[in-house]
Amino acid sequence: MYWNSEDTNSITVVKLIQNILELEQKAEISPINEYMRHTLKAFVRYVDSAVAISTGRKKMRTGQDIGDVIEEAEITTQNGVKHRIIRRDSSQIQVFNSETDEKEIARHVMASYIDENKINIEHAKLNTRMIGKKLLDILRNNK
Repeated sequence: MYWNSEDTNSITVVKLIQNILELEQKAEISPINEYMRHTLKAFVRYVDSAVAISTGRKKMRTGQDIGDVIEEAEITTQNGVKHRIIRRDSSQIQVFNSETDEKEIARHVMASYIDENKINIEHAKLNTRMIGKKLLDILRNNK
């Protein structure tokens, strides 16, 4: 199941929520608490703004910068692309393409680098912040 899709035949989270709101509006189900109704509407709007729809696949947009940069390192993946890993004082981890300065999906880039270089971090069991912290620790200690 996807968050959202342009395909009118697909079942998505947004369409399920919209269906519930429509049923409530037509009085076909019990009334929804006003706070919950507003929460559901806000969530649908959030998904629409946070998830880009592109040729049937969803691409999550990267988050905003939260806090000051406290640590940074550059890595190069096997495809020759250089990336800058940044850790902020909020513990947020971000990855940027060094050439274009565009944000990348941090988890994917770091996991690829870890696998390519056989670094001992079990990234499948960790969240992005923990992966980034461990990878930056290893990179700093290997300097």
